[in-house]
Amino acid sequence: MNNTTATSDRPYPRKCFACRQRAVDRVYEPRTVTAKYDGRSYTLEIARFPIDRCRHCGEEALTNAADDAINRALRETLHLLEPDQLVANCQAIGLSRRELARDIGFAEESVSRWVNGAVLQSRPYDRILRAYFALPELRNFLRALNDNPALGTVAVADQEDSTIVSHYAKSKGVAPAPPVIEIASADDPNKQPYALAA
Repeated sequence: MNNTTATSDRPYPRKCFACRQRAVDRVYEPRTVTAKYDGRSYTLEIARFPIDRCRHCGEEALTNAADDAINRALRETLHLLEPDQLVANCQAIGLSRRELARDIGFAEESVSRWVNGAVLQSRPYDRILRAYFALPELRNFLRALNDNPALGTVAVADQEDSTIVSHYAKSKGVAPAPPVIEIASADDPNKQPYALAA
């Protein structure tokens, strides 16, 4: 099999890399594949795996469509947010990709790649995204954090009042830190952990 990912948009049949005959068609068949994610290997059963196969010599090549199929299977297996869910959630709260990236402290390019489906977000990032979309209080806290880097540096006990998060976000005044959970980035363990409202 030719493992070089084909990117051409030329119509089928295409010319075979091996025998040079114009006999390559796109076929779909069940396939078991192994893919790595966050340093761990996963075995995926894909019912309709796209393959470019030559009718003349049998040579096979993987394409961008194969990469997309593997990413979809990984998202389903790992229960990661889908690109269309990211888009819908941003639209639901009137948020641009730039604003999302600013609030959660990620590069805008990373957010764009997740939204476009080009790459998978790590599971820690996925959990941060889910919390961000689900909790308005957390969105207020992260926006307040842009103005006051001291937030989250001191933990607040569970029994203490944490409503100051929303109060601070509204007033832009100095406020005690809310309860926090530190979540380090799996992609960059040296990066400063994110402080999330408990």
